[in-house]
Amino acid sequence: MKVFCFLVSMAGLLFLSCASEPEKVPEKEPEKAPEKSVTEVPAPEKELARAKELRDLVVRYELEKIAVQEFNSAENHLKEGEAAYGKDNEAAKASLERAIAGYRAVIKAGYTQISQKLKDDVERFKGEADELKASAALPEEYQTADGSYKKALEKEKAEEYEQALAGFTVAISLFRNVRDRSLEKKLRAERSLEEAKTGIANVEETAKELEEAEKQGGAQ
Repeated sequence: MKVFCFLVSMAGLLFLSCASEPEKVPEKEPEKAPEKSVTEVPAPEKELARAKELRDLVVRYELEKIAVQEFNSAENHLKEGEAAYGKDNEAAKASLERAIAGYRAVIKAGYTQISQKLKDDVERFKGEADELKASAALPEEYQTADGSYKKALEKEKAEEYEQALAGFTVAISLFRNVRDRSLEKKLRAERSLEEAKTGIANVEETAKELEEAEKQGGAQ
């Protein structure tokens, strides 16, 4: 009987110890933040287009000959940006931004020299147009050309060199066109005047011949 009671007591104690022990909940592993793929970074399309646009401007005016070191540096950054484009867009954007800054440095370094040549050309074509009285012959076209020139000068004053160079180039084209059209209009007017003079001379000659004929007829 004592043995039986002992066994019952031990079983009770074992049951209580199992019931009191809290159930272990498996620990969750900390969630890892998803790695950002390089392809998720937007492609730097604007930066690439801007870098190429500035490069075209530099090459068009041969500014790379004035600032050789800055140009070569910008070229290297452009190549790096193009190589990383679509593979590591973050790195591509950084390289392209450095290329943009480099090309702008080239433009600034060579601006004074090239802009003076462009302004001289504008003034030359403008002067030739003025000699032909283009402001009276083609008032709208002349005002458009003059407005482009003034706007380019404003851009120059604001140190917006890219826009200034582009503006001077446009003004050259417009004033050249105004000069050519004014000259053509003048020559056409002169031809018309000569034709009119020739016509009048012919009429006078015919009238004189008729008068002579009448005199001869009256004498008979």
